[in-house]
Amino acid sequence: MVPSSKLTQRGQRRSRFLLVALAIVGLLISDYLSWVHYMGVVPVCLSGSGGCETVQSSSYATIFGVPVAVIGPWATRAYFSRHRYGVRWVSTSGSL
Repeated sequence: MVPSSKLTQRGQRRSRFLLVALAIVGLLISDYLSWVHYMGVVPVCLSGSGGCETVQSSSYATIFGVPVAVIGPWATRAYFSRHRYGVRWVSTSGSL
């Protein structure tokens, strides 16, 4: 029988791997959409309905003039740096 601590460690490793994999996929999608925005090309839409271009060119695609797709990669990089280098944004007391 496997000790419960090993099961916990294995589950944590799987969860961490899954989170990193999803973050990388999100980073790639955001980078692609940023490229689409700045190059002015039509995005590839897997559904075939053409809705991707509508969304990409809508007023909701930017926040204060910055494309939402640009914010995503920076948020992901901040997340990775926080966990990679152990940066704490909030003190242990819960106040800033």
